[in-house]
Order: sequence, then structure tokens, then C-alpha cells
Amino acid sequence: MSIAATADRPMLKHVGTVAVLAAVFAGALVLTLALRPWGFVHHDTSEVVMWAQSGWVAGFWKHPPFLPWLTRLWSGVMPMGPLSLSLLTALNMTMCAAAVQQIAALGDPERRGATRGLTLLLLACLPYATFMAIKLNHNTILISLWPLTTLAFLRALDKPTALRGILFGIAAAAAVLAKYYSLLLLAGCVAASVASMPRAWRFYRSAAPYMTIVAFVVALAPHLLWLMENQGSSAKFPFVVGANALASEARGPLAALKFAVLAPAVVLPLLILFGLLWRHARVEGEPTRVHRFEREVLVLTLVPYVLTALFIAAFNMHGPVVWAIPVFLCLPALAAV
Repeated sequence: MSIAATADRPMLKHVGTVAVLAAVFAGALVLTLALRPWGFVHHDTSEVVMWAQSGWVAGFWKHPPFLPWLTRLWSGVMPMGPLSLSLLTALNMTMCAAAVQQIAALGDPERRGATRGLTLLLLACLPYATFMAIKLNHNTILISLWPLTTLAFLRALDKPTALRGILFGIAAAAAVLAKYYSLLLLAGCVAASVASMPRAWRFYRSAAPYMTIVAFVVALAPHLLWLMENQGSSAKFPFVVGANALASEARGPLAALKFAVLAPAVVLPLLILFGLLWRHARVEGEPTRVHRFEREVLVLTLVPYVLTALFIAAFNMHGPVVWAIPVFLCLPALAAV
């Protein structure tokens, strides 16, 4: 093989990746437009657009400020309207696909191309990443931020450098600034790091976790100051909603049970496709491949899921299934490998 042909191979890979993500973006946009009446904007999205007009405020009474900030930035690219919001939603879904593909590639570096393609197929069968993601709000923005944070964490855990620690801290701060619920993902990161021997020993002896903390606190500082000045109003909101829920709505232990059953039930289409593919492709006697970070990704999935159910029960919350939107997004990466 000539040197020129060898040099062209990475370029072809990049072109192929861009083409695939462009196709994902187009498909996500079509899905977003097809499943909503033209011109319809959900009240959650309208609320975010309204907050975006308030300037670069460090917090809002109901939610932290990441999504209004993002919407304000996006309005500088495209005039705000139904089409513009649909494009932003499609971009969010595409970033989710890109991050989950990268997580799959970490798990099996030798078969990145095939693994990434299969990851997209499996992700398309996960309603949390498709049909339930077409409404842009503080739940759905997490479909990109949680996989990006997970990816940054796994990379820092794999090769713990100061730079990777900083990138993980910034990603974690963005997720928390989108919704405080992301603190449960960070609890999962702590649990996954401890469960990851001998990676944990190397990780905590390096500068990475401490640079993560520094970057996280610095990025969060303006909002933390705002919270102190405003008596933690947005941090109290989820608990106030639970307390003020209608008497007819399930709350507390009953709501926790409903969440615990219904949240994983949404993953059923993914499991069915995985089972069919596994049955077709499995070769007797061949050792089963596993994701290189299988244990960590499973911990990152189970910890937020279990903690959510416990919080719903303990704080008498109503606990809708949409809270689970970001929780199971990395399962296609495991299944693809």
C-alpha cells in the first residue's frame, strides 16, 4: 500500500463519520417535524425561549440556566421560531448519537466502524433518544449532556491526565447546569470509579480527579452564588412540585414503584432488537466480546436509576417516567460491542 493511500485513510474515516452524523441530523429533523403539527411549540420550550430573552442570567426560579443560555446562543445563529427550535432539537439528538458512538468505540477499538453503525441502529430503537426527545426541555437536553459527560469520565478514567480531568469537570458542570438531576449521574461516576479496579487506583493517584473538581466548581461558581442570593429557589423546585401534586397523582412509594417498572419498560424495543441480532450473529464456541468499560457503564446506568426511585419515595415526588430519559442512553454502546 502506498504512503499516500495510508495517509488518505484517516481522512476517509473522518469524511465517513461526518456523512453518517449528517444523515442522523437529517433523520432527527424529519422525525421532529413529522411528529408535531407545523408551528407547534410545547409550553416547556416556550418557557425556555422566554427565559433566554432575559439575558445571561445566572439562574432561574425553576431550573438552572444552561438551556436558556444555549437557546440564546442559538437565536444568534437562526431567528427563533418553530423551525429553528426543531433544528436545535435535531442537533441535540445528533450530539447524543455521536457521543454514544464514541462510547461504543472505546469498548472495542478494533472494530470501531461496525460497532458505531450497530450502535446507531440500536439507539434508533430506544424511545428515550428518539420519540421522547422531540420536545426540547430540561429533560431532553440531557440526552446529549449525559453521554458526553460519561464519555469524558471514561476517557479520564482510562488515561488520567490533567486535561482529561478538566474536560470531565466542564462536561459535568454543563450537565448539572442543565438540570440538578445530573448530580445522580455524578454519584454514578464516583461509584463507577471506585468499582473500576485497578483503574481506580491509577485514577485517584493522578491529577485528573482533582482537576475535575476544580473545573467543576469554577464552572458552577456563578450559579452557586446566584443560588445563595436567591435562597436556593431552583434547587427547591422539584420538592415543591412533589408536595403540591394533585391528590389523584401517584406520589411517594407508589410513584417510585411505577417509575421502577415503567422506566426500564421503555427500553423493551432496544432489547428485542438486540435479542434478534444476538440470535442471528452468535457463533457457537466463539468467546463473547464485552465492552472494555462494561462494569463502569452498567454502574453509571443503575446508580441514577435506583437513586431516582429512592428519591421519589423518600421525598414524596410524583416521579414521571420522563425523568429516565437520559438514564439508559449508553446501553446501545454496550449491546453493540
